Amino acid sequence: MKLPRPPGVGRARSSALWVMRPGARALALQDDLDGLLARLDAPDRPDEENTLSERALVACALGSIGTEAHVCRLSRLLRPEETAAVRGCAADALRRIGGPKAAAALVVALDDENWAVQDAAVKALEATHVVDAWPPMARLATGSAHAAVRMNAAGALGEAKSDTWIPTLEAAAHDASILGAVGAAAGLKNTGTPAAVDALRKLSREGSLVRRLLMWWAARRLHRKLRRRDDPAVR
Repeated sequence: MKLPRPPGVGRARSSALWVMRPGARALALQDDLDGLLARLDAPDRPDEENTLSERALVACALGSIGTEAHVCRLSRLLRPEETAAVRGCAADALRRIGGPKAAAALVVALDDENWAVQDAAVKALEATHVVDAWPPMARLATGSAHAAVRMNAAGALGEAKSDTWIPTLEAAAHDASILGAVGAAAGLKNTGTPAAVDALRKLSREGSLVRRLLMWWAARRLHRKLRRRDDPAVR
């Protein structure tokens, strides 16, 4: 496995060790990681509530150089008592580290009060297919979350590949924001079933011209995809 370049903590010492044998490189990296993790224990100052504090920056850095071993530490940064900046960086770091443990930790972040944290969790969980994530994603897709979160949650819901969520996506298609309709079209297309084609065709006859065209285009693409599979259920 190729190790990344050493982080900025202890740069001079780490850079000197970097040119030595691989064992020394790993030692330098681990030492720097220990230093970064120690910084997470320092409390944020009151004036850092809405800024990228040092702890938030450390959480972001762990997304690049951390491993699955750091998932537990990062998941603790998703607690409500942490600042929004720290929670957002921790969610993004877990998304970049990936893996089942990170995905399980991010299910909790779907209910966060900050939309950036929710969005990072949605994007991370879209490709992991964690069953527990679908119900909270459905609530986000049709609820009062930020428009970008509603769009991404609807699109991610299609990755469940289940007709169960088609009524939810049909409701999301009538979102007041066009972003919600974009997400619903993507979610239905991603569902990839004949029932999703029927839903898109029905939606292509409702709403504004832009929404009708959006649904018609998604239905056309999904219909062609299913035909290429020689699915006999497709008309």
